[in-house]
Amino acid sequence: LWVGLSGRARVVVYNRDAVSEDDIPASILDFTDEEWEGRLGWAPTNGSFQSFVTALRVLEGEDTAREWLEGIRDNGVTEYSANPQIVQAVIDGEIDAGFVNHYYLYRFEEEAGGEVAAANHWYTGGDPGALVNIAGAGIIEGAEHSAEAEQLLAFMLSEEGQTYFSEETFEYPL
Repeated sequence: LWVGLSGRARVVVYNRDAVSEDDIPASILDFTDEEWEGRLGWAPTNGSFQSFVTALRVLEGEDTAREWLEGIRDNGVTEYSANPQIVQAVIDGEIDAGFVNHYYLYRFEEEAGGEVAAANHWYTGGDPGALVNIAGAGIIEGAEHSAEAEQLLAFMLSEEGQTYFSEETFEYPL
């Protein structure tokens, strides 16, 4: 048993100087189009990306997921080890867009003291790109400090704890 603590939306972060929001494909699946060759970044070993791929497989099937992964790869995607590197590369104009969690851009904006050359695009309407990952926690049965663990979970679910997720980490409180 577990409880959700915060939500992390998957988005496409894009460079506003190179791409208009109208240029973003109608579906995440359309980034395999040759128009995007050499323009994208991803972090395939990142847990949130792997969650997206799992959701893609469940929603659209193994074949579609494989075709999408191979199509993005064949388009010359740049590989990064983590989401912040992708956002920085988009801001710097090294790539035009990348697949990340929503809150990374907000962290860069906070550090910069305002807007940067990037924006987030959210998918909606059941598109597989509209995934929200849940950060959760639970207490293992028989845990030695279960009373303290319950107190910690209660705090993380309290108004103060949920406000922290929203205002300090830019995640969605659940």
